Amino acid sequence: PKHIVHINLFDVNKVYIQGNEFINEVPNLYNENNKGFGVLAYNSQFVVRPFGFSQIPTSFTNLYMGVYAQSGNSMNMTMVHKTTFVNNQYGVIYNGFQSGRVTESYFEVAENSIGNNTAGIYLTNCTGYRVENNNLQSLLSTSTNENSYGIVVNNSGTADNFFIVIKWET
Repeated sequence: PKHIVHINLFDVNKVYIQGNEFINEVPNLYNENNKGFGVLAYNSQFVVRPFGFSQIPTSFTNLYMGVYAQSGNSMNMTMVHKTTFVNNQYGVIYNGFQSGRVTESYFEVAENSIGNNTAGIYLTNCTGYRVENNNLQSLLSTSTNENSYGIVVNNSGTADNFFIVIKWET
C-alpha cells in the first residue's frame, strides 16, 4: 500500500498547522512503515502548534511519522510547539535543517516491533536547533526493548545546538 499523507508540503513558506488531529484509526491493519505521515515536508517553512487563545491542541496518533521535514535550504526554519505525539514510530524527524525547534511538546514513544527503531525526536544533519521543555514517555512493556529512543541526534552541525529541560519517563 502507498503511504497515507495527511499534509504534504513542498517548497512552501510560512504555513501554520494549528489545532489539528492526525490519527490512524486502524493502525493494526498496517505494518509499521505504512501507518502514514501527519506532515511530510520538503524545503518548506512551517509551524505546528495549538490554535487560538483557547489553545485547541494539535496531535499525532498511531502514525509511522508525525512530522517529517527535510530541507536542502538552510534558511528554512520549522517549529513544533505544544504538540502531542502518541504511539508513532517517529514523532518528529528533522533532516538537514538549520534552526529547527521542538518545544513544550509531549511524546509517548511507541514500542518498536520486529526490530524497527522508534524515537520521539530524531535530528540528522541539523545545526542550530533548540529542543526544550519537552516531556518524553516510553510506552515500552519491557525494559529489554533496545531500539526505542527518546531523542536521537545524528551528524549534528557546528552552530549552537540546545537541549534544555528534557523530561524522560519510563
